[in-house]
Amino acid sequence: MRQPPLLVLLLVSVSCGPATLHDDPPEYPSVATLTPDESRAPQAVTVTAQARPEVANETTLEIRAPREGERIRRGPVMLDLALEGAAPGDVIAHVVVDDAPSITLAELGEPINLTERMEARGGLTEGTHVLRVFLSGSNDESIKAPTALAMTTFHVGEQTDPIELDRDAPLLTYHRPMGCSRSDAPVLLDFHLLSGALSDTLKVRYMIARRGEDPDELLTGEIAHWTPHHIEHLPRGEYSLRLTLVDGAGQQVPGVFNDTTRAFSVAERCD
Repeated sequence: MRQPPLLVLLLVSVSCGPATLHDDPPEYPSVATLTPDESRAPQAVTVTAQARPEVANETTLEIRAPREGERIRRGPVMLDLALEGAAPGDVIAHVVVDDAPSITLAELGEPINLTERMEARGGLTEGTHVLRVFLSGSNDESIKAPTALAMTTFHVGEQTDPIELDRDAPLLTYHRPMGCSRSDAPVLLDFHLLSGALSDTLKVRYMIARRGEDPDELLTGEIAHWTPHHIEHLPRGEYSLRLTLVDGAGQQVPGVFNDTTRAFSVAERCD
């Protein structure tokens, strides 16, 4: 059986105070390895923590519509966002309905027809839905501040069984990778975290695998600091990434959205 490439996790230490930009993140020991295959990856694959970006703590996102608990019986569901502390052109909104792949909104000044935009994600079915919206900067990295994510519950037609959601408990929202990434650039690994701080007792576990291969060959590592990571030297192909919020014992933290898997690909060109 061929052996996949070497995967190494490097972490950056961050303080609990205001975030600052560091020039040279320190290197930490590997927590996940995979034997290199010179025929497919001339360089070892690495998962590397990046210098933590400056956090725009004053950036606040609010969902004006749909309102919490609103029932939409007729017509489309319109999404209306309010932004403070940043200009609409300086940030991008990522919309997640239930646990469907996110929709990217570059224009935040006007209400968006969410029903129409969700057609590519299978449509908005009748019943109860949880809506999460979070912000990223121009570099596509999520803004790492609790006020940069807003959440609401709404109903299309008749209300169905509510999704169990503890708004005071840690909540993981998957961000990247998703879709196609170019093979000549690092693949961004990123997420948003609400109501929790990563530490030795609260981590994000990642599992990377080539799609279609034996799931026992998943590659696993853990992230203990909320900072973007780069997957570098990943060979071209089809992959899946699973992100799970875990406690100090390695058990999943309760929460319907705290375990998410997305497919992505690495190609020479992306359409």
